[in-house]
Amino acid sequence: MHALIGHDAAAVVQRLGRPSRAIDVGDHLFLAYDNRQGLFAPGFVNGLSSTTFFFHCDTTVEFARGVMQSFSISGNGC
Repeated sequence: MHALIGHDAAAVVQRLGRPSRAIDVGDHLFLAYDNRQGLFAPGFVNGLSSTTFFFHCDTTVEFARGVMQSFSISGNGC
């Protein structure tokens, strides 16, 4: 992600894909990427019956003056 700082939105979208949403606030543009996944573990895991593990990763990219300025990443699946 650090390598994308200074690039325009078209280059970032080409690299990361279509964002989940775009927020335009004045001269700042934010692109948000939401990644959700579930992993089903059948049978017994640590003495427990079948279970599903959920993972998410939220990435927000900030643009100002037409170029990427910063990004933030949060979640247990990043």
